[in-house]
Amino acid sequence: MEKLVQERKQRVENLTRDERTKDGKIEKAIQDLRAVQRQTQDMCTDPEMRAAKVRHDEAFWERMTATQKDIQEQEKDIQEQEEAIERE
Repeated sequence: MEKLVQERKQRVENLTRDERTKDGKIEKAIQDLRAVQRQTQDMCTDPEMRAAKVRHDEAFWERMTATQKDIQEQEKDIQEQEEAIERE
């Protein structure tokens, strides 16, 4: 009987520790999100950061456009190859 009581106390203690760990992780995640939010707000108000974001976005879209053109060219080449195979 004493052993059962000890096991149950241990289980309760483990559950409580797990809940504290989960609460700590949730609190840490909330703090991280708030930090990101502050950084984002700073980026919106700081002219230098805003200019850097604009440059980053422009470079991103240039890469995306180039990638899209490459894909279109590859699709065109594949289509031409398929048509050549059909003719033969």
